[in-house]
Amino acid sequence: MPVVGDHGWTLIGHDSRHHLEDAELSAIKQYEMGCFYLWGAEAMRWEKMLCFLRAYEKILDAAVRTPKPFIYRVSQKGGLTPVILP
Repeated sequence: MPVVGDHGWTLIGHDSRHHLEDAELSAIKQYEMGCFYLWGAEAMRWEKMLCFLRAYEKILDAAVRTPKPFIYRVSQKGGLTPVILP
């Protein structure tokens, strides 16, 4: 996470528990990161890619418009739901 944060990058992945781990939550806040939790950790590769493509425009919009730090869950159909940071 420090590398992602230092570069101002956005974290996109399947681990949807970053905000539940103290060290990871601290890093998200400290580095003012944007995070997207993709659906489909156990899904087939093509299903994961389709999920990302469905949400692509929404992810771009949220990444630009939402003040950091933030986390969104990305649904299978491409919808975004904000995760409330503790």
